[in-house]
Amino acid sequence: MFSIGQQFRAGRTMNSTPAAIPVRCTQPLMVDYKKYILENKVPLLLLDKIFFFLKPLLSLIPGLFLLYSICFSNNQNQKDTSLGLTFSIALILFGSYLIYLTRQKFKFTYLESHLPYSEKERIITQISRDFKWSLDRKSSNYYRFHDSGSLFKSSNYVSILFDEKGYYVNVFDAKWRPLDFGSLRRKSQKIIDLIEGSVQQVCL
Repeated sequence: MFSIGQQFRAGRTMNSTPAAIPVRCTQPLMVDYKKYILENKVPLLLLDKIFFFLKPLLSLIPGLFLLYSICFSNNQNQKDTSLGLTFSIALILFGSYLIYLTRQKFKFTYLESHLPYSEKERIITQISRDFKWSLDRKSSNYYRFHDSGSLFKSSNYVSILFDEKGYYVNVFDAKWRPLDFGSLRRKSQKIIDLIEGSVQQVCL
């Protein structure tokens, strides 16, 4: 039997691809979403992808167009050219930064746990009930909940994947806002902490 220290390591953000996942005889691997775990990105609908990347592109494309116009313009006014170059470069840098942030939003926060699948599902279901999340999608070992938020908190989607290695949690803004100042990452970590607490109780 595993000790608690062996059962899990909490709150580890996945900056690299997890190691290959072995298949256990007693718990067959759920392969439907394995590629998302290996690629470290949350499953997204096409609409999510379009709106997430549309906002950064609204800054990047005008910047590129303005830079192109300046480079091939006959305007000899050095002051106007300098201002235009500065503004276009600022737009390009800002748009590129938003694209980088958007890609980071799709990554999982990881919790290692070797509990049986039935226990993992029970913990996920209990936490969703405690927070009154509505189930948006469920397939195999993947849950996507909608958190409607409150007057002072924006609504978001909570995605939880699991396999025999552990839990993979991601939270992203339901309104596809690229800037959140780390609040969604903190919420992912909070969910991981809650799952960890439930795992500890099971292991006692």
